[in-house]
Amino acid sequence: MSRLICHRLFFALLPPPSSACEIERLSWKLGWGRRVRTEHFHVTLVVTEDHEAPPIRLADRMMRIAGELILPPFLMDQLASSKRSLALRPHDKLWRLLLLQRQLERALALSGIRRRVGWRFSPHLTLLYRQGPPLFCPVPPITWWADELVLVHSHVGLTRHEILGRWPLLSGDGARLAA
Repeated sequence: MSRLICHRLFFALLPPPSSACEIERLSWKLGWGRRVRTEHFHVTLVVTEDHEAPPIRLADRMMRIAGELILPPFLMDQLASSKRSLALRPHDKLWRLLLLQRQLERALALSGIRRRVGWRFSPHLTLLYRQGPPLFCPVPPITWWADELVLVHSHVGLTRHEILGRWPLLSGDGARLAA
């Protein structure tokens, strides 16, 4: 399989437009590196293996798995980087976010859908790609209500994300969150 263009599915949380604008302003303030396009901002929950052709049947199975889940608002308030990217991260463990991720992963596993080998959940939102030493520093908190779960078809190598499905999440009291 060519690594230049392939197909990958993943469940993710997207920031609402107001938070995405705030995140974009932060990425511009940083001023260095290749920025992630605003429409690609997301927190990945579970990702599948890569496929040579669009995995239509797998996408159908994954869409049937998505259900009603509960997730409270969370803070992205730490700037962290590796040698090749800069990301927003939560400063502490988000047990409900971890629970949501584990529920998704368990449901996929019970349906025979495997996550990408070597991938592990590390809640973050990539701002830009760059070369440089790792760093950690606080930033003004960016809070958002995660009000929906999305299934994304990533056309790897084409920098294209296609949203295949959306499912509203519930607030802590069981009410649907406003979009």
